[in-house]
Amino acid sequence: MGANEEVSLRRAWVFAIGAALIGGYLFLKPFLNVIALALLSAYLSNSLYKKLSRKFKKRKTLAAAMTGLIAFALVGLPLIILITLMALQALELVDRLGLNQIIVGDVDISEFILKSVDSINVVIEKVSGIANAIKAESVLEFVKSNLPQVFKALANLVIGIVSGIPTFFMQLVIFLFVYFGILLGQDKLLYNIRGLVPFDKKTTDIYLQKVGLMTKSMVKGQLFIAFIQGVAGALSLIVLGWENFLAILIVLFTVMNLIPLGSGIMTIPIGIAAILFGDIWQGLVILLTHFVVVTNIDNFIRPRFVPKEAKLSASLTILSALAGVRLFGLLGVVYGPIIMILIMTTIESYIAFKKSLQH
Repeated sequence: MGANEEVSLRRAWVFAIGAALIGGYLFLKPFLNVIALALLSAYLSNSLYKKLSRKFKKRKTLAAAMTGLIAFALVGLPLIILITLMALQALELVDRLGLNQIIVGDVDISEFILKSVDSINVVIEKVSGIANAIKAESVLEFVKSNLPQVFKALANLVIGIVSGIPTFFMQLVIFLFVYFGILLGQDKLLYNIRGLVPFDKKTTDIYLQKVGLMTKSMVKGQLFIAFIQGVAGALSLIVLGWENFLAILIVLFTVMNLIPLGSGIMTIPIGIAAILFGDIWQGLVILLTHFVVVTNIDNFIRPRFVPKEAKLSASLTILSALAGVRLFGLLGVVYGPIIMILIMTTIESYIAFKKSLQH
């Protein structure tokens, strides 16, 4: 085979592989979310699978089954319980507000609005001399007329989750097949990846190892930190009587803590508002919990779980999280930073490769 013929053949194969990858993406696009979750879950539980495989004398099917059961007991079951509680609490919140009762826990939102408007009017009067610039009754009427629509949307979301149970089971089947398929066929999968990557074996192994370590530390560390911070932030709001919505707050704060500023976006204003409206010790508890407990959870745990190389800058974290949500939905908050880690690792590896050629 001549040199020109070999170049032409390589180009043809590059085109064929590119077309196959694009075709595969379009073909599997409706299931990308569940496939990505299965890939990530299998990767994170792979070390456990290998330990069990050695223990069971390389009976891979039994090891994979035990790995799945343990992962479900440690992660899946608590997550199902938390989501169920969140759905029930959301329905309770919808019922309360659907009856035109603007009350959350021990806080009367109507009173909160009236006091807020009075405080704003005092400031406006001091600056401009205009008294009662904002009519509290008008603001309250606006909130009462529009709030039911907001929580109607929330109710529809909960109903949508329930009505989506058949789809959930279909996705669960796909998840299980992909999850166990990766665990049992990882050797062949790695062989195929090495065959596709246009690098020598040593470079490919170093790259895959670096990406793997960074992804694992990023996901495990970031999710664990966000969850602990979410629990701490949610518990602090119990002092305002919001314990009936603890599951909603934990999930909400955990998601928020995956990006810079995190749950402080909500807890800091709530704490300040509580102090301004007379609930001084409650507000202080909320603020101290955020600044003393939540912040130090990140400072204490992150160095032990997330290496400096796996830490993204604040701007890249927000950008990748938002891009991930746009592409994958809620789970994109996790997938986005992982994809950004892959991009940054590829760029850094290329720069290191170029430097090695210069020496």
